[in-house]
Amino acid sequence: MGYPFWTHIALWTYLCLVCIIIVCGSEDNLLEELGLDVQHDIRKINISQEEYVRMMKIYLDNMKNETNNIETVPDLVTFKSAKKSWRRTHLFFPIERLPAQTEVDSSELRLLAPAIPNIDLINISIYQILNRRKRRFITEKIVYPSSHQPKWWDFDLTTAASSWLSGEPNLGIELECSGCQHEFHPLEASVNALVLPRNRRRSKRGIERTDCRTNDANRKCCRHKLQVDFKKLKLGEANSIIQPKTYEAGYCRGRCPLNYNYASNHSRIQSIVHRMNKTVPRVCCTGSKLSHLGVLRVDPHDSTKLQVEKWDNMIVLECACS
Repeated sequence: MGYPFWTHIALWTYLCLVCIIIVCGSEDNLLEELGLDVQHDIRKINISQEEYVRMMKIYLDNMKNETNNIETVPDLVTFKSAKKSWRRTHLFFPIERLPAQTEVDSSELRLLAPAIPNIDLINISIYQILNRRKRRFITEKIVYPSSHQPKWWDFDLTTAASSWLSGEPNLGIELECSGCQHEFHPLEASVNALVLPRNRRRSKRGIERTDCRTNDANRKCCRHKLQVDFKKLKLGEANSIIQPKTYEAGYCRGRCPLNYNYASNHSRIQSIVHRMNKTVPRVCCTGSKLSHLGVLRVDPHDSTKLQVEKWDNMIVLECACS
């Protein structure tokens, strides 16, 4: 009685290990193909504001020239700090209100920190000043100082920048440092914002023939929307990706009835043969037209530089039965 039991346990253990190896191997292959297999030491990443602006403009220009680009490409606007004062570190950015029908897609604060000896990491908290007695928590982040040279850090400032650029009072921000031996004063500070028209979610290409048009759960093969967030994928080196943070990947799903949207003559023949011989698999809804994804990321071989890349076959544009 015990022999079959332990045999089954051993078999299940083996199958689980095989599945783990397959999944891990697939992820490793993906990381290698995307160039994300080179492990960055996040403590050494030090991208200057000049390098950031230069490469971001190249990246955005490339995106605007893409014929298959699905979403509207934002513009980059930059503001430098004009004032530092008060008991806590206070930064003020002379930000002008955006034109009507414009909104902030994302924004970040970039600080040039002085060399801080004998400290491995510190925690920076950022608050938006609402009035003399009130402030709003924006974000906090663990950062890694350098003991021998200034270093650039970045923080998500989308909430505050959106309010300022929409016309709300701009009294600046306050920085608090947990772990600093002295009050923290950055050498430089800039706000970078990516701005878009409010109708940004309309596709530049309009509605394609294979995009899903209804909420019918029994619909035929069509392209569904799929928003991918790199950080949520937990792909190890995803933190080296500067842009895009998310992107519309799309996926294909739906029925493939007879004589409906075949990808090729082979698919048509396979569908006919399947009706006569069920051992031949039926055609499935799958991507028939794919596009690459433009990416701005930290250079895997130089942590002070950025580079623009094209990752092939990352976006489904059209679907068909194949």
